[in-house]
Amino acid sequence: KVIGKSIFGLLDGVSEKIQKDWQGFLKKVRERKNFRDFEFKVKNYGKDHVWLRASGGACYDVKGNFLGYRGTGSDITLQREAEQRLRDSEERFRHIAEDIYTWVWEVDEEGYFTYVSDGYTRLTTVPVEKVVGRHLKDMRVSADPAKQLNWKKALEDIMERKEFCDYDFQVDFPGMPRKWFRISGVPFYTESDRFAGFRGTGSDITEERDKEEKIAGIDDRLQDFSDLSQRIFWECDSKYRLIFASGNISRIAAISYDKLLGKKLSLIDSNDSDRQNLLLNRQKLNSGKFKIKLGDNIETVAVASAKPLLDSEENFYGFRGVIDVS
Repeated sequence: KVIGKSIFGLLDGVSEKIQKDWQGFLKKVRERKNFRDFEFKVKNYGKDHVWLRASGGACYDVKGNFLGYRGTGSDITLQREAEQRLRDSEERFRHIAEDIYTWVWEVDEEGYFTYVSDGYTRLTTVPVEKVVGRHLKDMRVSADPAKQLNWKKALEDIMERKEFCDYDFQVDFPGMPRKWFRISGVPFYTESDRFAGFRGTGSDITEERDKEEKIAGIDDRLQDFSDLSQRIFWECDSKYRLIFASGNISRIAAISYDKLLGKKLSLIDSNDSDRQNLLLNRQKLNSGKFKIKLGDNIETVAVASAKPLLDSEENFYGFRGVIDVS
């Protein structure tokens, strides 16, 4: 399939880009010049295209008449594919390294930083050159034992050469608000399987942790308010089984919270069956006066409000409401 074919025939069916890459090579051939280590992509019969590296020289007879070319070629497809994977990896690395909230780090086998990306400086204002050469133990971790616990775990894993993922800890840099960092790392080895250190990423999760703390604070306040009131905040699933209730339900119902969860919530209207039907038909209920039955042998008169819960596809998945037993 090749002997007797024109070298230009190798371009049949290949893209314009590949043909363009060939132009320098074809120019030399037309001008009967020697060429060395020219790399090009050609179609491979029955397979995908392959990469070749060729060197060649023009041949002449004793009278100086051009006879053709003689040379060598080698298949460098695996090499080019490896180079492409490396470029892809470097591109991914560059995107991570340039992320405003992320940095890349590397330490040697003893735990000394050998590399930190510029993202660390953007987050901490500490120049990279002041980090490289320092030990992991020099990290400005919060003095609060609870907020440095995961950092200590990371150090232990690094010393024991264990991969770790998403360890959160607080750091404290002079003149800056305290930050929360999250790091992950994996050990790496030399070609002779000698442990060489750790590589990983770090990210600033301060905003995420601040939101979590605010939500936790709100939850705590709501819990305090509910504990002091006669209102029970509750939620049930599509089968009317209790899946959440405020903490004061144990005090009001005189039964432990754990025993209530999973119990079927029966709202029985003693005066108006239409209101009961609102719930059974999965409609909103406003200030309905009910006998409230929670589980077995627990019944009291109360005012209840509830609204149905629907997902993004309008599927009913439960009720959320308030019961006032004051």
